[in-house]
Amino acid sequence: MASLQYEDYSCQETSNEGVSIRISCPKEDKHNYFMGLKDLLEKSVMKDENVGKLVKSVFHLTVKLDVNNISNSREKFWPGTGVRYPLSSSATPTAKNRSGTGRVWKVIMYKNGIDSFGGRHKKYTSCPCAQCKQSGKPNSKFAKISISTSKALVYNDFEAAGVICLLFYDSSFQMDSHNKRLDGFYVEQDKITTDFCSLACYTCNIPLFERLKKYLNRFNQANEAIQSQKTAIKRLNSFVFIVSHPHGEYKKISYGKIVRKYEIRGPGTSLVYTAPTCPGSSGAPVIAPAHSSSWSNETQIIHFGQVDSKHSCSGFFSASDTS
Repeated sequence: MASLQYEDYSCQETSNEGVSIRISCPKEDKHNYFMGLKDLLEKSVMKDENVGKLVKSVFHLTVKLDVNNISNSREKFWPGTGVRYPLSSSATPTAKNRSGTGRVWKVIMYKNGIDSFGGRHKKYTSCPCAQCKQSGKPNSKFAKISISTSKALVYNDFEAAGVICLLFYDSSFQMDSHNKRLDGFYVEQDKITTDFCSLACYTCNIPLFERLKKYLNRFNQANEAIQSQKTAIKRLNSFVFIVSHPHGEYKKISYGKIVRKYEIRGPGTSLVYTAPTCPGSSGAPVIAPAHSSSWSNETQIIHFGQVDSKHSCSGFFSASDTS
């Protein structure tokens, strides 16, 4: 673990926002391996229809996270080690703004505090978003949106409160749409030993909820189709895709092979792979269907950082039984 390099991206660095990555980077030779969705779909590796649908849905669900707070209560070291925890040396809560990646993994609709399964919200009967609070007439219909990312990127509620989430931030992005930005986050689940964090926020933007729900349904359908085919799982055993926002720019896809995995009792499994990553990739969804059959909080594979100049690794997760 001592050689691991976390891959958040300092927003104080200079970059050219847009399609190409043009800043000084130790991984500059890897930049050409980051692709847009259209470019990837033309690759032979995407000829499997269900794999194409899976990657496409994850691409649309992947988000950019700008984090504007740093908590002074961050751990100094990774639990049980002498390895420094990311940003543990920050002297003040506002020492460094940074960006990383996340993925919408769950959405729930409420009406008068009741969800579609008849469950009652523990706290709210109307929308608690900032817009509704300011209006004085909160909407009775609202949604909770949950985003998975790295705990080292967003450590606690203090840091979550300063998160700005940009959705659909790719080459077709237009900032004038209110469907593209979320804030008002809190940490609903996290685990430092696996580096998992789930952020949640509320919105009364029902069209946004419906759009995200559509992509989640497409993901689940494609994933179920792949998981039902043993030949597909065997063929994909060493394959991995990552969707991220390298250097805080438009989302890109990279792919490669899984070269090894670490299994530790308690935290679970961590994958090491050749798929290119850069600062800004930490927290990104890692797509490895042969190793994770679902996307619950325990089974999601989330990118952590760089192992060496040729390899990167995920956080820990509960792996599928592929025997």
